[in-house]
Amino acid sequence: MKKTHVIKRVALISPYAPSIVSFRGALIRDLIAHGAEVFVLAPDYTPEIRQAVATLGATPIDYPLNRTGMNPFLDLRTLSVLRRILRRLHPDVVVPYNIKPVIYGTLAAAFGVPVVATATGGLADQVRQMNGVLVPPNDPHALTQGILQAYGQVVMMPPEWNPQIMARDYWTMYQYAYREGCCQ
Repeated sequence: MKKTHVIKRVALISPYAPSIVSFRGALIRDLIAHGAEVFVLAPDYTPEIRQAVATLGATPIDYPLNRTGMNPFLDLRTLSVLRRILRRLHPDVVVPYNIKPVIYGTLAAAFGVPVVATATGGLADQVRQMNGVLVPPNDPHALTQGILQAYGQVVMMPPEWNPQIMARDYWTMYQYAYREGCCQ
């Protein structure tokens, strides 16, 4: 008998709202066809893009992101906002894409939510460590299947990924960066 998955809530974390419909439109349609409620977190929404995402059947949600900057205070703000949003949404699966959203999306794993990401870049090992699901790039169907696979999966966090330890280590790193003058 084939095992069926019923995903209730999926949060996509995008780095750039204008890319959502062209790069993740097929995925959103596929997830909704599987009965998922889809939330698309992104910066830079315009009224037109917000409407296009809503027309796909997803709920657009704003979050702040400095895509190319290295200001630790702006990064902490992004982390804080994403944490509040994810706690409010209670997604069953989080799907970040592009480098900063994948880094921030691993925050979801700290709350026990499975993360699905494409198998590109240096974060593949981290996604594997937390029992996340990796899928090949540029394959919306494989991404949908990865999300279906991740639903209900137990997240296994390495001990060093404890949120309190990570927060302390990030704070130490940001204090050092500020003292050295890299962010002024």
